[in-house]
Amino acid sequence: MLGSMLAVLAVTALVMQLARGESTSVDVVALLSPFVLVALPLMATTAGAALFFELVPGLRTGAGNVVWFFLWMVFATSGQSPKFPLDGIGVSPVVQSMRAAMEQQGLDRSGGEFSLGLTYLEHPLKTFVWTGFTPGADFVLNRLALVGIAVVVALVPALWFGRFDPTLRPGEAGSPRRERTHP
Repeated sequence: MLGSMLAVLAVTALVMQLARGESTSVDVVALLSPFVLVALPLMATTAGAALFFELVPGLRTGAGNVVWFFLWMVFATSGQSPKFPLDGIGVSPVVQSMRAAMEQQGLDRSGGEFSLGLTYLEHPLKTFVWTGFTPGADFVLNRLALVGIAVVVALVPALWFGRFDPTLRPGEAGSPRRERTHP
């Protein structure tokens, strides 16, 4: 489900580029790279965490929702730091690339730090030329490691998940939470 939403966003990016007349030339690799290298690992992490939280008995409750909220907040905010393991949410190297481009063009960066989301500005934004971010091998490996961790997190509960085990009876460990009754 999350992957399909990401695919729709990628198609929307292409449509917006063409509709706004930003460029009639489409570089598919440049267009899809941010989705594959930044967003897709985060989607995998979210999906892995969702499965983990749904399959761990203490976390599938309202208390698990509270735990998830705080974990998400820490990851979303701390994950922007260049010191966060595995490049966090993946924006720090991109921001560093933008800063370098601004410095090369002699643009004033005294207005503050990079911001994702709503930010109050006293002066209108100005555009600058940025040729994009070229990910290095370490960035790609960190993103693959994040996907690998997400897969492991999703698979760990499978060790005790016995829903499809025909030897388990209702009420035993690993049995389904709800029994269906057939007329």
